[in-house]
Amino acid sequence: MIPLSCYLVLSAILFACGVTGFLIKRNI
Repeated sequence: MIPLSCYLVLSAILFACGVTGFLIKRNI
């Protein structure tokens, strides 16, 4: 079983990566 906190951290990191990638693509 994966702890809920670990799952939330992973999802937050993926969300941050997606947002930064979108902003970089939009700026370029």
